[in-house]
Amino acid sequence: MVNVIKADGTRESYNRNKVLDSIKRAGIPESLNKLLIDEIERDLYEDVTTYKIYKHIEDFLGKSDEKYLKGRYSLKQSIMQLGPTGYPFETYVAEVLKTHKI
Repeated sequence: MVNVIKADGTRESYNRNKVLDSIKRAGIPESLNKLLIDEIERDLYEDVTTYKIYKHIEDFLGKSDEKYLKGRYSLKQSIMQLGPTGYPFETYVAEVLKTHKI
């Protein structure tokens, strides 16, 4: 079995169910699940990073007919880039709500 290097540097065996859970949580249609998993597993190699797997999924979705799926899948990553505290995101949402009086 292929080992994967996680973001914190630890190694663990590749787990298909973790990838499936990730794409299901993002609302990726089941019709794409098998195609996506097959492509990822075809390109797996020893000590691949979880980030490389993430980018592979993102690239696959960007080439699909339903390009909005890439944005849906990458939403969590985009929010994480705002910072570990979440404060910038909270500030942004507060300003949006205040401006639009929602």
